[in-house]
Parts: sequence; structure tokens; C-alpha cells
Amino acid sequence: MNYSAVLFISYLNIFLSVLLLINNWKKNRSILFLSAFLVIYSIYGISAGLQIDGGPVWLFAVILNNFAPFYYLFPVMLYFYVRNTLSDSIFFRKTDFLHFIPFIINLIAIIPYLLTSFDYKYSVAEKLMCNNDAYLAFDFKLFYPHIFNQIARPLQFFIYLIACGILIIRFLPKLKASTGLVKMQLNFLIISIFSIIVFFLVITLMHIFIAIYQIVHTNQVVTFNYTEKLFLLISSFNFIIPLFILLNPRFLYGLPQTKFQVEKAENNLENVNSIKSNKKQNSSNIKEDENEYFKLLSERIMHYLEQEKPYLNPDFSVMDICTKLNTPRHHVQYCMNVILNKKFAELKNELRVKYAIELLQNDSEKNKSFEGIGNLSGFASNSNFYSSFKEVTGYTPKAWIESNKDLKVESLG
Repeated sequence: MNYSAVLFISYLNIFLSVLLLINNWKKNRSILFLSAFLVIYSIYGISAGLQIDGGPVWLFAVILNNFAPFYYLFPVMLYFYVRNTLSDSIFFRKTDFLHFIPFIINLIAIIPYLLTSFDYKYSVAEKLMCNNDAYLAFDFKLFYPHIFNQIARPLQFFIYLIACGILIIRFLPKLKASTGLVKMQLNFLIISIFSIIVFFLVITLMHIFIAIYQIVHTNQVVTFNYTEKLFLLISSFNFIIPLFILLNPRFLYGLPQTKFQVEKAENNLENVNSIKSNKKQNSSNIKEDENEYFKLLSERIMHYLEQEKPYLNPDFSVMDICTKLNTPRHHVQYCMNVILNKKFAELKNELRVKYAIELLQNDSEKNKSFEGIGNLSGFASNSNFYSSFKEVTGYTPKAWIESNKDLKVESLG
């Protein structure tokens, strides 16, 4: 695999991960951890690609060892993402600082190297690029052999992947007890996350094998051949994850649950024995509350839209609904896309067009221009009003007046 392809995939992955974070932060804050995982893992991939296949020495000098402590964080970020997604909330326990101990230890260890000049780091990068023996033998001024990191990182990742799998297994009673549309979302997300975990388990075991092979063998040709094949697989999958999320936005809805379910889920994650002893009671509670909660929330959303008509404000957004109803954004998104089966923009425009028709049928508004009607209905521009009106009704405003004088407004709802 050539260096330019590795670098391109890693850069693209970082770009897509940041894009996911920017566009979906308000929908589901757990996406922060998934984006951090992908970004750090991609930087790790860039470093490995530079060492294996070569490339800009200055870039290798910037990344080599300077970012090493962060490579102990991407397993933690994935674990936090899975844990917070399953509990439908972002929370931290007092013991969570323990997850950052490897990062802190490695950060302290590389301080002497961090304080060296860039010229020195550049010379080191030149010496170690495409030279596995030199890399394994080099002294990075740590207080422990740096080769330890080659084994510790994949082992740490392996442990965290197992921990993520355990969280999913503990969540299965809720999955089995769920019904209807919520169960469909649970199934989709659990299968997606589990597939990611299984794939990375395979990759991590291969990584552990390569790390051991690099230490006990000195044949660079054979070692690099194995490493390149592994890295091709890792890099390709790094690109697939954010691409999959972009093509399947319901992955970002999370696992929408009522407050009651959130509290119970956190308890379930902490005590699997509690799940077993209360399985029948929990299952009946979930079945009762689950679908009813989202149906009622959907009704509240529609009642708010129809009664208060916030869509008449050109700047109306999903966050206005969240603020008014004091509801998480991804719950509102879930209701829109799954229960109401409409995208927010589609529903907003339909309501605006419906209101515009009311104005067109109102004798007191008949002297207003189409532009005035569009402005009163919440459309930011005349072109937006015309395109939305035709998309919803199949007519332009003028053609609608001529052809549908007796059309009832309710028929559009």
C-alpha cells in the first residue's frame, strides 16, 4: 500500500469525523467521543503510515512521540461513546479518572523528548522512517522501554473492546423487552456498534501479533509486509466508519429512552445481577413506557407547532422545539424521522404552506402580494416560498388559486 493513499484516507477520516461532530453535536452529544476516537485513531494511522512507507519528514517529526500519550485515549473515547449511548446521557463517575492514568504516565514520560528542539526531532524522524530496527532500538528518553508501548496500546484497546462488548450484553434485556419502532432503532444501533467492536477486535489481535513479531524478528522485509497488509485494512475501515454514519444518519439518533429508562439503564450497566433478578418487572415497565413516551412526545411536538405556530419565524429551528418542550434534540429528531416519518425541513415547509393557503383563502388577506403571503408564512425568500409551495401542493400559488378555489386547507394536513 502506498503512502499517499494511507495519508489521504487518514486525512479524509479526520475531516469527516470533525464534520460529524460539528453537524451533530446538538443532536447527540455522545458523538463527541466517537469523533475523538476516530480523529486520534487516524493520527495514529498517519504516524504508522509514515514509519512504514515514508513521506514528509517534517510531518513525521511533528507526530512521532509527541502524540504518543493520546494513543492511550482512543480506546477510552470508544468506551465512553458506547457507555453514554446505551444510557442515553453523558455522565462521568468519580472513578472515571482511572481511564486517563496510562495517558498521564506516558505524557510525563515523554516530557524530556517534548523539550528537545525541532531540529533534533527532525533528525530522529529521518533516521527512523522506514527503518523498523532503528525504531525499536531508539532511546526516546522515557523512564521505561518505549517498545512497551507497542504491546501496551493494542492490549489496552483489546481490554476496552471487551468492556464495550460487556456493556452491550448487559443491555440485551432491554433490547429484548422493547417493541415497535423503538426496537427497530435499538436493533440497528446495537448491531452497528457490535459490528464495529468485532471488527476492531480482529484488527487488534492482528496488531498484537505484529507488535510481538516486530520485537522477536529482525527481518524487516517480512515484518513490513505483514504490517502493510494490516495497515491497509485499518485505514480502509477508518474511512468506512464516518462514511457509514453519513449515509445512515439514524445512527446519530442514539438509543432514545425516557428519563425512567435512562436511570434504569445506568443501574443496569453497573449491576448485571440486578437485571437478572428484576428481569420480568423491568421488561413490563419498558414495554409500557417505551412507545407511549415517543407517541406522546410526537403529539406534544405537533400540538406546539399547530397551536403556537413557531414556524412563522424564518429562523425557526429544531432547537426551538427542544427548548420549549425541554427535550433532548435526538429525542425530537427520533420522533420526526421515525414516528412522524418526516424530516424537520419537510414538516416545517408543509406547515408554512398550509398557513399560506389559509391566508390565500382569507378575504382580508386577498389583496396581499404572493411575496407578502410568503413572508407572513415564515419563508425567508420569495423563491423559497414558490419552490416549497409547488413541492407541497403541486402548483404555484397563482395556479393553485385558479385551480383549487374550493380546496379545503385540512386536506393538506
